[in-house]
Amino acid sequence: MKLAQAAYRKGTRGWAGSHVQDKMMTDKQEELDRLRSRIDQLDREVHDRLTERARIVADIGRQKTPGQPPVRPARELALIQGLLARNQRPLADAAVIAIWREIIGASVLQQGPIAVAVHAGETGDAGALVGLARDHFGAGATIRATGSAMAAIRAIEQDPARVLAVFRYPSDGEDRPWWRLLAGAHAASPKVVASLPLCGLAGTAPAAMLVMQAAVITPADRSLLVLLMRGDLSRDRLRDWLGKLGLRVLSAIAQAASGGTVPSWLIEIDGTPGQDDPRLAAVTAASDSPVDRVLVIGSYQCSAAPTPEPPPTDTPTTVPLHSAIGPQS
Repeated sequence: MKLAQAAYRKGTRGWAGSHVQDKMMTDKQEELDRLRSRIDQLDREVHDRLTERARIVADIGRQKTPGQPPVRPARELALIQGLLARNQRPLADAAVIAIWREIIGASVLQQGPIAVAVHAGETGDAGALVGLARDHFGAGATIRATGSAMAAIRAIEQDPARVLAVFRYPSDGEDRPWWRLLAGAHAASPKVVASLPLCGLAGTAPAAMLVMQAAVITPADRSLLVLLMRGDLSRDRLRDWLGKLGLRVLSAIAQAASGGTVPSWLIEIDGTPGQDDPRLAAVTAASDSPVDRVLVIGSYQCSAAPTPEPPPTDTPTTVPLHSAIGPQS
């Protein structure tokens, strides 16, 4: 009898324990179902908001002057920087950037198809650059690698409202750098308008430059100059001399010297001088200047708010190279 009673009590406890465990599992499943239902509801709300956003984008497209490229890198940068400033975990910053790049890319395509020509240069990885362009412009954009920088530039000139180009970030010693092709004689030449990934986003370093048709140089906090040389000059002396003229040099990249020719320079500076800026005129005005011409080939934004930079009022019209930085050793 005692054995039977003990067995009965043990079975009762086992049943009770199993019942409690089943109830806990049921409660967890109900909570999971409730949370998933809430996610489904939020997804529908997000989709409604995206649809509303798309309708507004369509209205904006109807207000724009026909023939204008739909890409506005400075505004895109300010938008994403604003979102990152208010972002809180658990959503990672990289996820915010990826989501909104796809949204922006879809908005651009609403206003008309675009085609992106990608040129990786003499030693670049075309596949990696195509992937970078895809991350920036989204899944719907037409992106193709091209073996010729000139072909990419001509494609922009033939269809300026639809075609853009992505070029590998410049490096020293290239024989035929793409940026030299932007140093045209007319103001309507394609211009650099952004770095990719967009400059100013946390944890990113420029790997490429975005080029498109631009009637004017947009005020930004970085600009690119091409210096066409008639005499040789070292990097340090060139940087010092431009600094004396009021141009703060961030980087200087030299074209490879070949066939006895003097290499051109690509100079990145603070601010946005126009082509008629007196500081640029001063670069070529000195009687001993080794620079034949200075051409602004673009600008791009790294901070959230573009701020035009007026030239200093005390900028001299000429600064002789010898008196400014001394003889070359």
